[in-house]
Amino acid sequence: MIRNELFSILRFLFVVCIVGYHFAPEELLARIWIFGSGQTCLTFFFVLSGFLTHWAASSAWKGTGDFYRKKLISLGPLYYATLLVCIAIEVRNSRFPIPVITADLAMVQAWIPGQQMGLNPPAWFMSALVFCLGLYPFLKKVIGCRTARFCLISAGIFWLIVQAASVALDAFQLHPAPLYWMYFPLFHLASFLVGIATCEWHLRREVSSTGSDTLIPFLISVVGLVCCLKGIESAPQTLRQAGWTSLFALPFAWVVVSVARLPAGVVDALDRPWIRMMGKISFPVYLLQVPVFKVFDRLLIQPCDGVMTIPLFLAYLGLLFIPSILWITIAESLLLAKLRPRRT
Repeated sequence: MIRNELFSILRFLFVVCIVGYHFAPEELLARIWIFGSGQTCLTFFFVLSGFLTHWAASSAWKGTGDFYRKKLISLGPLYYATLLVCIAIEVRNSRFPIPVITADLAMVQAWIPGQQMGLNPPAWFMSALVFCLGLYPFLKKVIGCRTARFCLISAGIFWLIVQAASVALDAFQLHPAPLYWMYFPLFHLASFLVGIATCEWHLRREVSSTGSDTLIPFLISVVGLVCCLKGIESAPQTLRQAGWTSLFALPFAWVVVSVARLPAGVVDALDRPWIRMMGKISFPVYLLQVPVFKVFDRLLIQPCDGVMTIPLFLAYLGLLFIPSILWITIAESLLLAKLRPRRT
């Protein structure tokens, strides 16, 4: 399995940007561009997931079984533990939305209009990621005798379908939700496929002289750029959002493959425990941000006139890191205890 702790740093930085996008005060959102566009950071995680999943299945691993077990152990328990906390909060507020709870338990909320946010809004990411990971064994069989170009063209087709559907639904006023495509798994499957294509190029070092493998990303980038231009206010919001995200998937892919090709000396220099911890707590920080904010809001923000300030935001981040580090510490302790050989 590829080991490069620069991925840990990038995971951590992008997750902090996503948290900032959700909860940072307006003055920070105005000053720091990436906070104001934090939703695009999630594209990086789908690209990286596609890259690492394909790497694991194509390298020394005998199959994807070990990879999926590790993913299940690292992601599943925290997802459901956080979900239980969110259910408890709903019950305390005299609410028990059975359809929403059922969708969250089954991790299908990202498919359902109006329920993408569910009980824990950031958890929609898991719904879309589980779909991508679950589809990967089939994708691997299809990709087996093909090149990275196949994945890239497929990603382009998915993006264009999403954008066309957005325009059509908007024209007939049948759009299911204002930002439905932000959470639609097929849209993020396109970014996942870009990650797979990037991994194929990295593994095979493909160089095509036909130029066809650069045509599709060029067209996608043009569509994305056109959809993002502020002057096109008449375009549906979801189309602009889809274009914005598609515009970032390819640069993120370039970042991922560049990190994967770093010299061994650089990789070794970054192999530090505190950097590894940054990568490990990224998912807990992402998933716990809303439950922790609800506690923080009641204890500190509401007594301060209900206004999030820069000092309060920094304090919130510090509070968010505590349960995240605690979760990783406990999880690793339990895992080490399980793996420790028994004395006879």
